[in-house]
Parts: sequence; structure tokens; C-alpha cells
Amino acid sequence: MTKKLKIEPKEIGVWIVITLSTLIFANARVFGKISTLAISLFVGLVYCRKNILILTPILLLSMVIFDPRWQTVVVALSPAFVFFLAYTIHRKLKKKIKPLFSAIYTIISELPLFFIYGLSLENALWAFVNIAVSAVFTLCCIVVCYLLFIKGLKYKLISIEQIALSLVLLVYSLGLYRLKIDTIYLSSIIFAFFAVFVSYFYSEKGCIATIIVGIGALLSDGNTAAFLFCTVSAVLLLLVKGYRRFSFLVLPTVDLIIGFGFKLFPNYSYINAILLFVGGLVFAVLPNSLINKYLSNIGVERGYAVRTLVNRNRYDLYKRLNKISAVLKDMAVILDGDKEELTEPDENQQFLAKQLAFSMCSTCPKKSECEKMLTAETSAVFYDLIKNAIKSNRVSIMEMPPFLVEYCTKSSRVLTSCKEMMDNYIVKKELNDSVNACKTLMIEQINGLSGMICGFANEIKQAVSFDSAKERELIDALSAQNVIASEAVVYRNGELVNLVITVRECDENKAALDKTINKLLGNMVKSDKTYSNGVINLTYVSAPKLDLMSGIAKRSKEGNACGDAHSCIKISPDKVLFAICDGMGTGKKANDTSNRAISLVEAFYKAGIDESIVLTIINKLLSARSGENFSALDIAVIDLRLGIADFIKLGGVESVIKSKESYDIIEGGALPLGILETVKPKVQRKAIKNGDMIIMYSDGITDSIGTDGVIRISEQNKTNNPDTLANVIIDDSEFVGHADDKTVLCIKIFNRI
Repeated sequence: MTKKLKIEPKEIGVWIVITLSTLIFANARVFGKISTLAISLFVGLVYCRKNILILTPILLLSMVIFDPRWQTVVVALSPAFVFFLAYTIHRKLKKKIKPLFSAIYTIISELPLFFIYGLSLENALWAFVNIAVSAVFTLCCIVVCYLLFIKGLKYKLISIEQIALSLVLLVYSLGLYRLKIDTIYLSSIIFAFFAVFVSYFYSEKGCIATIIVGIGALLSDGNTAAFLFCTVSAVLLLLVKGYRRFSFLVLPTVDLIIGFGFKLFPNYSYINAILLFVGGLVFAVLPNSLINKYLSNIGVERGYAVRTLVNRNRYDLYKRLNKISAVLKDMAVILDGDKEELTEPDENQQFLAKQLAFSMCSTCPKKSECEKMLTAETSAVFYDLIKNAIKSNRVSIMEMPPFLVEYCTKSSRVLTSCKEMMDNYIVKKELNDSVNACKTLMIEQINGLSGMICGFANEIKQAVSFDSAKERELIDALSAQNVIASEAVVYRNGELVNLVITVRECDENKAALDKTINKLLGNMVKSDKTYSNGVINLTYVSAPKLDLMSGIAKRSKEGNACGDAHSCIKISPDKVLFAICDGMGTGKKANDTSNRAISLVEAFYKAGIDESIVLTIINKLLSARSGENFSALDIAVIDLRLGIADFIKLGGVESVIKSKESYDIIEGGALPLGILETVKPKVQRKAIKNGDMIIMYSDGITDSIGTDGVIRISEQNKTNNPDTLANVIIDDSEFVGHADDKTVLCIKIFNRI
């Protein structure tokens, strides 16, 4: 079964345009002698990775058609041979062919011009001029082909691109102008379509392009009338560019006025006016769908409705998230109200006494006799039994009232039943407490999820404002640095500036990318990236005013596994979490406990859940484990945009903020995780600024040198390197003693440049 070769219609169209352009360039003549400009186009196309095996026959046929001599065949085949050899050598050397090398190879490929047309001085002189012009024009063709096939026309042209495009267009017009039979210019159809096309899409630039075509006619044979025709047509097309359906009438009208009215064209032919009419009409009847598609490709702004839709969708999403958050809160309320509480035995003694009396006395023949003696129901004496059992927390003969000991014939059975009743109650109470504990954990998790969704909803609620002008400026500026951005979206959400930009994968690591973005949008940081089909989507957000660097130093007791664990993670573009967890004791068990707690802290904070709920849930999870899994937790959440730090301590020791003027001690507090089922962390908020050094440490440091020792060491060592300071503190504390694991975490705060 053979595989069918599928050829895209778009690719066929491209090769048709390349073939026609090569024919026109082969027909162009400069000074009547220079005729190898099609070779420059060939080199430009090869540089842009067009198939050299297809380009070679196109070049050969195009040049032979207009100059059918054996010398033309040699000149047309030389570039193919030279560039095939050059690309083979460069591939072996793993070196890319640069434009300058391409111009040099063009010169080499045209050296036969010195020999095949004779060795006279005149031929040698024209060969030299031909080669020099071809070399310069090759650089122009490379720039234009790169612009058309790789970069695209929707970017602002830099100076070199404008010059190259103008020269290529000028040569193009020289070739077009020569396509005539007597006084009938066959190129009139192409020129008419080109003129109305560029005037409609490119306004003033299109007007200049049309005038350049007129200059080509002037240089070709000194036809001033043709230059006047192009200039007048360009101006009039610019004036009526808003009327696409009628602009095609401009060129034939001007042609009739200049040629027929003023008799400026010698041997004027009406056929030229008809050809101009047809060429303009082709553009006029193009469907609006094609026009709008091209407008979008060249970057004409048509995205206001879409961007309005984005904000509307954000608001709709906000309302839906709010409803989900409300539903979760209702679920938590229902679960909270559904918790069953068993009353304590001493509050329900009458019920238990009646239940015991019924089981013991309902079938006893002496029941009435006992009630006469008690002058009350038998449940009254069982009430005393249960009361005594609860008070002494046991069921034995010692707790039985004297009446039951002396008169009851079922005293042993009474004790057994009472004990079973109390045991059953305890089991039921423990089971009920366990169910309620699970419900409590679920309630806290649901409340945390509800709060997180509510926070997301409030972030989404705020409408974003798009900056189309800045997007266009950014794309053009990057284009000038050869960084091709196919799309850019700049929007503001409150004070934050956000950028999503699509560039080629090869442009991702170019220094010009970040440099240009920071120059136009201020200090930006990359927050995300995704790859797709050879392009990469980069997300940037305006950088916070502060930045930080951190250092960590640890020592374990007597070389065992360190019972301390630490974490340094970015939980949002602006916030960084630092944590030290000190598991009870030392060694592997303490290490496992602290690492488990740190992992939970990281997971919950990354999810965006409020810290009070985070720590409550983690505490319940740890306290539910068997054994003593106590962990002292010391957390600092640093907001680099607002310049604040939240210190959250559960059994954590003091921390220190060292500034240029003073030292601020953050007091420790609260019980460690895993001791009690309910915890209330100690939370303190402090302002931070440029130059501050935050020092966090475990109790192994306080037990050896204390907070005063930490301050003393940081005062003696003026280093700004947090890693150095952390190691110095550890070394000093080790000198005093190593009775426990030790961890020091230092964070240096500084202004972002």
C-alpha cells in the first residue's frame, strides 16, 4: 500500500509566486547590462530554507527564456553548485551560513562572468559591476525573503528592512516594466492589483511603494509619463482608500487622462486602461473574509470585542466560584450540625439506672417486695450504683449500695450487667468521638477549600485593561532585535502588569527578549511558559519591589539523620514561604515526622489555603497518628511586593530580623503540632525593607547559644551573604555543644534592580 503525497494548496501558491518573481527578476536589467539579479533572489530563497532542487530549474528556465545562450546556462547553474557545496561544508562544520557568507558565495558563483563573455576590458568591467551589484542585492533579497517567509509583514520594519524592501521592489518594477508588446504593458494587471492592494492595507507606505514602481519605469527607459502616472495614482488611491469597491476605477481613469487627454504617452493604447481596470477589479471583488483575515495577519487591531468578552467571562466565572464557595460553606454548616454528642454518664444516670433496673427486675418475683422496702422504684438503688461506679471509675462490690448487697439475689448479675453497660457506653462514646473528629476534619477542609475558591473569585472579579498600543510597540521593538513575537497581550490587573507573549523557541533565551520587555514594561519576571508546535508562550508579571536570597546550614546530633526539616518555596509570584520543622527527638523518626509536616505545609500553602486552616488540618492529621509525633513548626511567609513578613509559630523558637539600625526579635509561642487536637498558632506581622536579614533557627541553636548568641554573631560578622552567616552561627553553636539537631535559615532582603 503506497502512501499518498499530500501537497498543501498554500504551498503550491507560494511556489507559483516564487516562479513568477524569478521570471520577473530574470527580465530586469540595470543599465541595460546587469542581468543576474534573479541569482540574488535564488540565494535569498535558499537562505530561507526553500528547496534548492526546485529553485535551480526555476532559475535556469527563467534566465534562459530571456537570454537563450549557453553562457546563460553556465551562469544559472553556477549558484546551485556553489551553494550545494557550501551548505555541505557548513553542515559538516556545524556552522550556520550567515548573510555575509551568502553574499561571498554569490560573488564566487558569478566568477564565470569574467570568462564566458570574453576577456575584453569592457566585458571584465561589466562583469565586475554585475558581481558587485549582485552581491549587494543578495543581502537585500535575504532580508526581504526572511521578512516574507519567516518573520512576517505584521511587524514594524526597521531601517535596513525598509531599504532592502524598497530596492527589491525597484528591481521588481524594472522587470515588470519590460513585459510589454509594443506599447501594451502586460504588467498593467499586476501593477493595478499591487497599487490598490498596498494603498488599502498600508496607506502612506503603500503610496511610497507605488511611487517606487514609477521610479523603476523612469530608470528603465526614462519614461517620465509612467513615473507621473504612478505618482498621481498613488496619491489618489490614498485619498479613496476607504472605498475599496470603487478604488479600482482610479488607475484606468488616470491612464486615460494622461495618455488620451494630455497625450503624454507616445502611441497610447486603450488596452492598457482595460488591463488596469481588470487588475483593480480583481482586488475589488475579493470577499471580505479574505480581507479581514489579512488584516488580522498584519496586526490591524480588531480584538476589542474579544477582550470585552474576556472580562465578561471573568465576571461570570467570579459569580460561579462565589456560588460554589457558598455551597461548600453550607455543606460545612450541615456537617457541623449533624455531629452527635453523647452526654456524659453522670448527666444521664437516671436513664442508665432505669435501663439496668428493667433488665434485672422486670422478671424478678421479689420486685414488689423490694419496692415496698425502698418505698420507691428499684431504679433508685441502681441509680446509686451507677453514681458510685462513675465516681470511682470502676464497677465492683465496693460500689454496690448496702440494699443490693443485703437483699438482692442477683447481685453478681447486677455487677456484670452494670460493667457491660458502662463498657458499651465507653465504646460507643469513643466511636462517636472518632466520627465527630472525622467530620470536624472534613468541615475544616471544606471551609479551607471554600475560602480558597472565594479568594480566587475575588482575584478574578477585577476587570483587566488591555494595552493594545504597548503590545504593538513591544512586538515591533522585538522584531527589530530579530525576536519574532507572533502575538502579545499586555493587560493590567490592579497595579500588576501582565504579559503573555508567543515567540519562536529559538528566541526564548535571547538576551534581547527580556531586555526589551523590561525596557518597555518596567521590571518584569517570567512566571510560566508552555511549548506548542515550535513556539513558546511566555507569561510575565511585573516584578515586586523587593527580592531575596537565602542560605541554609544544618548539623545533626552525633552524625545521625537530622530531625529538622526545612522548606523554601515560592507560593505565588510575590510570596515566598520559608519553614523549619523540628521533629521531637533526633534521628530517622524525628526526621520522618518533620519532613511529613513540611510536605503538608508546602502542599496546603501552594493550594492557597489560609494559614490558620492549614495548620489546624495538619495538626489533626499528625495528632491522629499513633505515638508521640510532636513537631515544632516555624514559618515565615514573605510578601516581596508589599514588603511584609508573616511569622507563624507552633512551638517554634524566636527569630531575628537584623536591620541596619537595630534587631527585632520575633517571639516564639504556642504548643507544637500533634499534642492537642486544636491549636492556635502565634502569628506576627513585621515590615521588611532593603538590607534586612531574617534569621530563623531551631531549638538546637537556642539550647546552645540562645537568641543573644545569634545577635552577637550576626553583629560581629558583617557579611551580606546569608549562606555564610548561617554556617558561622552553626559553627559557633557547635563549639558550645551539640546536644540536639541544629538548623539555621538566613534570608537577605534587597531591592530589585
